[in-house]
Amino acid sequence: MDGHLRRAADKRLVGFPEINYDELEFTGEYLGAGAFGAVAKANYLGKTVAVKRLSIGERITLNDLQQLRREVRLHASLSFPNIVQLIGASTVPPRLGIVMELAPYGSLFDILHLPRVAQVREWVCHIHRINQTEVGMLYLHNHRPQVLHRDLKSANVLVFEGWQAKICDFGLATNFDAIAHTTTCGSGMRGTYAWMAPEIMRGAKYTTASDVYSLGLIVYEVISGKIPFQDQNLMQLALGLDRGERPLLPTHDLDAPAGGHRLAALMQRCWQQDAGSRPRSRATTAELSSIVASIGGDPRITSTGGATAAVEGHASRSPAQHHVVRTWRSCRLQCGELRRSYCM
Repeated sequence: MDGHLRRAADKRLVGFPEINYDELEFTGEYLGAGAFGAVAKANYLGKTVAVKRLSIGERITLNDLQQLRREVRLHASLSFPNIVQLIGASTVPPRLGIVMELAPYGSLFDILHLPRVAQVREWVCHIHRINQTEVGMLYLHNHRPQVLHRDLKSANVLVFEGWQAKICDFGLATNFDAIAHTTTCGSGMRGTYAWMAPEIMRGAKYTTASDVYSLGLIVYEVISGKIPFQDQNLMQLALGLDRGERPLLPTHDLDAPAGGHRLAALMQRCWQQDAGSRPRSRATTAELSSIVASIGGDPRITSTGGATAAVEGHASRSPAQHHVVRTWRSCRLQCGELRRSYCM
C-alpha cells in the first residue's frame, strides 16, 4: 500500500486526535450498521465507546483518505449538546475507524420501531426528541462552514442519558455514496432512500431544505409509529415521490395527543414537494419549541423526567409491554381508523 496512506497521522497535522487502532479493545458487541461500515462497542482508555469501523480501508485512495480526514476534522471542531461527540479517529489504512461517545439507549429508530427496546410512553418526550434534533440541525446549518447532514433519519439520531437526542453521521454519510446507500431498513426498502427528498432522488444538490424534508419524515415516524414507505421498493418510492406522494398517516376526527395536529401540520410543511416552499431550520425550531411549551414542556430542558425510569424499569415489564410506544397512532380512540395521505 502507498506509504503516504500508511503514515501515522499526527494531531498537529490532521486536526483531530489520531487513535492507534490497536488501542481499541473491541467487546465483540455490534451496535448496528452505519452509513459505510459496522458500528461496534469498544473500550478505549478506560471508557466504553462506539467505533464506526469503515469497510473501505483496503481500497481507499489517497484522495478519499484526505476527504475522510477533512470530514473528521470538521466533526472534531463541533461542540454542541445535540451533536454526538467525536473522541478521535484511526485514519491509517487498512484499519479505519471513527471513535464516538456511546449512546446508551441506541437510536430514535430503535426506540420507535424495535420490539426489543423498552419504549418511552410519554408523548411529550417524543416531541422533545424531535425538538432537540432540529436544534442540532439548526446548529449545523448555522455553522461556518455550513454543515449539511445529507442523511438525516431516525437511525442517525442517538439517545443519551436523560433521553437527550444527539445527531450523528452528518457529512460523512454521503461522501462515499456508493457504500452509504447499501444499508437496509424495513422490508425491501433501502435505508437511506426512505428519508431522502424528491429533488435528491432526481440528482439535485443537497441543501438545507433537503435536511428539512428528512426531518418531516422523522416527525411522521413519531406520529405514526411506522417506518416511512416500509412496503415499497426503490422503484415504487422514486415514482411515488416524483408524483408528490407521501406516507399514509392514520388519523381520526376526535381527539389526538396535545400538539398532535400542529406537529402534523409542521410535518406537511417540511415535506413539501417544492424545496423552496419548505420552512427554514430556524422556523421549524421555533415552531417545535412552541409546541413543546404548549403541552407543558420546557423547550430549554434537554431531559424529560420519567423517561429514563421508563427504560430502567423495562426488565420488570412483560415482553408485550416493552414495545408499546405512545405515538399519535397508538393514542387513537378505538373507533376505527381513517387513512388519508398528507401529500402536498
